[in-house]
Amino acid sequence: MRLEQRLQFIEVATKLSPKEIQIVEQTVGVCLSCLGLLPRKTHEQVALLQGAADASVIEKRRKKALAKLQKIFL
Repeated sequence: MRLEQRLQFIEVATKLSPKEIQIVEQTVGVCLSCLGLLPRKTHEQVALLQGAADASVIEKRRKKALAKLQKIFL
């Protein structure tokens, strides 16, 4: 059962854009392709890496990506 859920989550995560995947992975600290642990980064650090103007932009993109994941998963 757990393996099926993992596979289903990984399949759903592939429907996000590469930038959305990167933002979610870096802020949450979980690799969406293998569900392994990654070092977490702050919104400010991710904004610098993504070239965003402000951390609030990253927060909005993260919320949209997580909502999209939730919508697809359910």
